[in-house]
Amino acid sequence: MSFQYAGKEFAQPRPLHTLVLVDVRNSAPQDDDAQPAIAHCRSALRHARSVGLPVCFLHEARSAPARSWMSGMQPTRDDRLFVRRGPSCFDNPYFAEAASGILVLAGFFGRDTIMATARDARRHARSLILLEDAIARPSGFVRLGQALPDSAKAGIRSCPTQSWIDATEQGEV
Repeated sequence: MSFQYAGKEFAQPRPLHTLVLVDVRNSAPQDDDAQPAIAHCRSALRHARSVGLPVCFLHEARSAPARSWMSGMQPTRDDRLFVRRGPSCFDNPYFAEAASGILVLAGFFGRDTIMATARDARRHARSLILLEDAIARPSGFVRLGQALPDSAKAGIRSCPTQSWIDATEQGEV
C-alpha cells in the first residue's frame, strides 16, 4: 500500500508494535513452571529494545511500590511505566495515548486481563498479539487456547516469542 504527496509516491509505514510487560515484578511467582515464561519475557524485551520498539511496563496498584522488578526486566529511562487499577491495561487513562500501534502482551496475568484488555483494545481500535510462551499467571503457565473462550479470541493473535522476534526483524508484521 502506498500514497502520493506532491507527485511523489511513499510506502505506507508498517504498524508499530509496542511491547507491553504486565506485572513483571519480584512479587510475581517465580517457580519452576514460570521460568520459561520469564525467559521469553526477557528475550522479547531485549529484542524490542534492540530494534527500537517502545516498551510499556504495567503493574497493579495494589502491589507494593517498594517491590523491585525482576532481574533482566528493569525499566529504563526510555520505557513507559503505568499503574493499572483494574484488569485491563487500559485501566490507566494514559496507557492508550502512550502505547502505539499493535500491542504485544507478555508477563504475569490471567484470562481476565487478556479479555478486558482485548475488549478495550477494540474500543481504542488497537490489535493485540499475545506472546503465548511469555505469559504466566499466578496459578501457573497459561496457554491461550485453554484460557479464553472462542468469543474472546476475536482480534487477538498469538504466537511464540521467537516467531514474533523473527517477524519483526524481517518487517513482516
